[in-house]
Amino acid sequence: MIKDYLARAMMVSMLEADQLKKVQLREKVWRHLIANWNIQELFGLPSIRERYGIPDEPEAQISHNQRIEFEIERLNLRNTEPYDERLDWFHMFDWNIFHSKGNIVWSYSGPKGRGNIKHLLE
Repeated sequence: MIKDYLARAMMVSMLEADQLKKVQLREKVWRHLIANWNIQELFGLPSIRERYGIPDEPEAQISHNQRIEFEIERLNLRNTEPYDERLDWFHMFDWNIFHSKGNIVWSYSGPKGRGNIKHLLE
Protein backbone atom coordinates (compact mmCIF):
# COMPACT_ATOMS: atom_id res chain seq x y z
CA MET A 1 0.00 0.00 0.00
CA ILE A 2 1.22 3.46 -0.85
CA LYS A 3 1.75 5.51 2.33
CA ASP A 4 -0.80 8.29 2.93
CA TYR A 5 1.54 11.25 2.56
CA LEU A 6 3.21 9.71 -0.50
CA ALA A 7 -0.15 9.00 -2.14
CA ARG A 8 -1.10 12.60 -1.42
CA ALA A 9 2.18 13.83 -2.96
CA MET A 10 1.59 11.76 -6.09
CA MET A 11 -1.95 13.12 -6.41
CA VAL A 12 -0.73 16.71 -5.90
CA SER A 13 1.85 16.14 -8.65
CA MET A 14 -1.07 15.82 -11.10
CA LEU A 15 -2.78 19.07 -10.07
CA GLU A 16 -2.56 22.57 -11.45
CA ALA A 17 -2.14 25.46 -8.98
CA ASP A 18 -5.81 26.51 -9.14
CA GLN A 19 -6.92 22.92 -8.52
CA LEU A 20 -4.65 22.61 -5.49
CA LYS A 21 -6.00 25.90 -4.11
CA LYS A 22 -9.58 24.59 -4.52
CA VAL A 23 -8.74 21.36 -2.72
CA GLN A 24 -7.04 23.16 0.16
CA LEU A 25 -9.86 25.69 0.51
CA ARG A 26 -12.43 22.89 0.80
CA GLU A 27 -10.24 21.10 3.30
CA LYS A 28 -9.95 24.22 5.46
CA VAL A 29 -13.74 24.67 5.43
CA TRP A 30 -14.36 20.99 6.20
CA ARG A 31 -11.35 20.79 8.59
CA HIS A 32 -10.09 17.49 7.21
CA LEU A 33 -8.15 16.12 4.26
CA ILE A 34 -10.04 15.11 1.16
CA ALA A 35 -9.33 11.51 0.17
CA ASN A 36 -7.25 10.97 -2.96
CA TRP A 37 -10.10 9.26 -4.78
CA ASN A 38 -12.31 12.30 -4.08
CA ILE A 39 -9.67 14.64 -5.52
CA GLN A 40 -9.36 12.31 -8.48
CA GLU A 41 -13.13 12.36 -9.01
CA LEU A 42 -13.41 16.12 -8.49
CA PHE A 43 -11.02 16.90 -11.35
CA GLY A 44 -11.51 13.81 -13.55
CA LEU A 45 -7.97 12.56 -12.95
CA PRO A 46 -6.67 9.00 -13.28
CA SER A 47 -5.79 7.15 -10.09
CA ILE A 48 -2.17 7.39 -8.96
CA ARG A 49 -1.76 3.70 -9.82
CA GLU A 50 -3.04 4.27 -13.35
CA ARG A 51 -1.12 7.48 -13.90
CA TYR A 52 2.19 6.23 -12.59
CA GLY A 53 1.91 2.53 -13.47
CA ILE A 54 2.19 1.23 -9.91
CA PRO A 55 1.44 -2.51 -9.80
CA ASP A 56 -0.77 -4.16 -7.18
CA GLU A 57 2.01 -6.35 -5.75
CA PRO A 58 2.91 -5.32 -2.18
CA GLU A 59 6.65 -5.73 -2.83
CA ALA A 60 6.49 -3.36 -5.79
CA GLN A 61 4.56 -0.79 -3.77
CA ILE A 62 7.05 -0.98 -0.90
CA SER A 63 9.91 -0.46 -3.35
CA HIS A 64 8.10 2.47 -4.96
CA ASN A 65 7.37 3.99 -1.51
CA GLN A 66 11.04 3.80 -0.62
CA ARG A 67 12.20 5.39 -3.88
CA ILE A 68 9.71 8.27 -3.66
CA GLU A 69 10.53 8.81 0.04
CA PHE A 70 14.21 8.99 -0.85
CA GLU A 71 13.50 11.60 -3.54
CA ILE A 72 11.39 13.68 -1.14
CA GLU A 73 14.11 13.51 1.50
CA ARG A 74 16.85 14.27 -1.06
CA LEU A 75 14.98 17.42 -2.10
CA ASN A 76 14.19 18.25 1.56
CA LEU A 77 10.45 18.60 0.87
CA ARG A 78 9.08 17.23 4.13
CA ASN A 79 8.36 19.78 6.82
CA THR A 80 9.60 17.52 9.62
CA GLU A 81 6.96 15.10 10.94
CA PRO A 82 3.24 15.81 10.86
CA TYR A 83 2.36 17.75 13.97
CA ASP A 84 -0.89 18.51 15.79
CA GLU A 85 -2.22 20.62 12.95
CA ARG A 86 -2.14 17.79 10.42
CA LEU A 87 -4.08 19.81 7.85
CA ASP A 88 -1.56 22.68 7.94
CA TRP A 89 1.33 20.22 7.66
CA PHE A 90 -0.18 18.58 4.59
CA HIS A 91 -0.91 21.95 2.97
CA MET A 92 2.71 23.06 3.40
CA PHE A 93 3.86 19.68 2.11
CA ASP A 94 1.48 20.00 -0.89
CA TRP A 95 3.07 23.28 -1.96
CA ASN A 96 6.59 21.92 -1.47
CA ILE A 97 5.67 19.01 -3.75
CA PHE A 98 3.87 21.25 -6.23
CA HIS A 99 6.87 23.54 -6.67
CA SER A 100 9.28 20.61 -6.99
CA LYS A 101 7.14 18.05 -8.83
CA GLY A 102 9.27 18.23 -11.98
CA ASN A 103 12.30 17.13 -9.97
CA ILE A 104 10.86 13.73 -9.04
CA VAL A 105 10.22 10.77 -11.32
CA TRP A 106 6.82 9.65 -10.05
CA SER A 107 6.32 6.69 -12.41
CA TYR A 108 6.95 3.17 -11.20
CA SER A 109 10.38 2.02 -12.28
CA GLY A 110 10.59 -1.37 -10.67
CA PRO A 111 12.09 -4.55 -12.08
CA LYS A 112 9.10 -5.38 -14.29
CA GLY A 113 9.18 -2.01 -16.04
CA ARG A 114 5.42 -2.03 -16.57
CA GLY A 115 5.05 1.49 -15.25
CA ASN A 116 7.45 3.05 -17.74
CA ILE A 117 5.82 1.44 -20.76
CA LYS A 118 2.31 2.31 -19.57
CA HIS A 119 3.37 5.92 -18.93
CA LEU A 120 4.90 6.23 -22.39
CA LEU A 121 1.72 4.94 -24.00
CA GLU A 122 -0.40 7.67 -22.39
